[in-house]
Amino acid sequence: MRISPQTTQRVAWVVMWAAAFITVGILVFIIGYVFVRGVPRLSLDFIFGASSYGGMGGGLRTPILGSVHLAVLTLALVVPFGVGAAIYLAEYAPRGRFSQLVRYGIDTL
Repeated sequence: MRISPQTTQRVAWVVMWAAAFITVGILVFIIGYVFVRGVPRLSLDFIFGASSYGGMGGGLRTPILGSVHLAVLTLALVVPFGVGAAIYLAEYAPRGRFSQLVRYGIDTL
């Protein structure tokens, strides 16, 4: 007995959609569980308080400030190079294999 390509494709679509729904269902369950268990414990003192590494409590001020500092430092270092590279590619770079490769990478990003 030969199975038609249309039947095989329909079975594949059903399997892929079932896998997607199961994955999204598990993700929604995990996010919901964390949300339900975590929201009652949130407070302004927890979010803006200083971190305590030895005790059970702690705050998120230090990790938030660290993330902000890292983002600002990264932008300060990367933006000049990115603008410079864009100006060079747009105005001065010869049309060649390397510049096409770089443009393809930029378009992909």
